Amino acid sequence: MLQYRKQFLDSDLKDDHILDYIAVFNRRLTKRLNLCKIQADEIKHDQGRENVLSGGVRINFRLLNPVLVKNSMVVGDNEDVIITQFKFSTKCILVLPATNQETCGDLLEKVIDLFHILIVPDQTNSLMSKTHPLLFYERELSLTQQDIFYRQLEAHEIPLNLTILWSLNQERKSLVITDHNPNLEHFARFSMEQLQDKLESLQIEENEAIARVRSSYEIQRAAIDELLNKR
Repeated sequence: MLQYRKQFLDSDLKDDHILDYIAVFNRRLTKRLNLCKIQADEIKHDQGRENVLSGGVRINFRLLNPVLVKNSMVVGDNEDVIITQFKFSTKCILVLPATNQETCGDLLEKVIDLFHILIVPDQTNSLMSKTHPLLFYERELSLTQQDIFYRQLEAHEIPLNLTILWSLNQERKSLVITDHNPNLEHFARFSMEQLQDKLESLQIEENEAIARVRSSYEIQRAAIDELLNKR
């Protein structure tokens, strides 16, 4: 069945073939990402049964600013609170335990708690008295455009479901936590002429994708109409 599916959707993770999808996902993992294996547990409740998926999601960090972290040091009967700056390496990768019931907002809270993140310095190095504004982005490596694109994820989106679907659909996408819009940083390096060429190229790709969808729709509609007319 799986080999004939062209595109897996979020709804596919809720149907009767969920275990087949998870088996395919786990087989595609390398040994280095063994912690990302997915487990499906059936939960019974008043409304019926549902599959709760659990595993690990791979998260990259791309922060421009250092964060402030809070740690405690106990000496004898005294406990001192130490606040220090910490700079995430751009090569930093975290495999975070997650379920298909946890949203982007939930995982951001996990990261904040895990690293004891408090506040960050602004561009003038003064301290901001608020929680660090971490953001979740989807990073896509486009082979057709030979470029990288970022999409900010909504707070309600489910990172575990996203990573499963990306793998099943063989999409070159990953999760990134950042404190800025990476698209602005990325495209700031381009000249006006290069940006215009990029827009034209994206427009062509969009038009081709729309044409493919319309063609598929017309073919399927014609087949359905033919069957209906015979009944």
